[in-house]
Amino acid sequence: MRIQVSQISEEDGLRIEHKYPEGQPELDSPDHEIAGQPVVIAFAERGGAKVELSGTIEATIRFNCDRCLEPVALNVDEHFDLFYIPSSQPEGSKDETELTEGDLTVSFYTDGAIDIDDVVREQIELELPMSKLCGEQCRGLCPQCGSNRNQVKCSCLTTAVDPRFAALRDLNA
Repeated sequence: MRIQVSQISEEDGLRIEHKYPEGQPELDSPDHEIAGQPVVIAFAERGGAKVELSGTIEATIRFNCDRCLEPVALNVDEHFDLFYIPSSQPEGSKDETELTEGDLTVSFYTDGAIDIDDVVREQIELELPMSKLCGEQCRGLCPQCGSNRNQVKCSCLTTAVDPRFAALRDLNA
């Protein structure tokens, strides 16, 4: 979904309410996907070519637990405040430019439009935890038999010591 900057009234702004189709927009990572229909409610204000976009994104994200590989659903309810200015480089330009400190708080739009799908993807990626776990107490998979330790208590021995470190065990005795 793209909004044309020219459609944003400088006096009244533009209210945006959009419910995506099931599983849209597609995320960039194959490790997680959108479940259900994400909703974006935003308000855009324009002053000349500068645009301030603020709002919320509500979505449910599915991924597998990093430890036990069980499916997990995470509800995302993220607020965002973004500032946009027109890009000074033409689309597809490969020239490198040095960023200033002010550039880190501003995003750029091209062709007179802001892509809301990109905003949704970015905010979801920022909301995802670094370690995607089903719970803090997740015990993961047994390295010997592969059973889920959260569901089954396996009888595998897990006290095996790497023979290279066996000499270190004798130091403590």
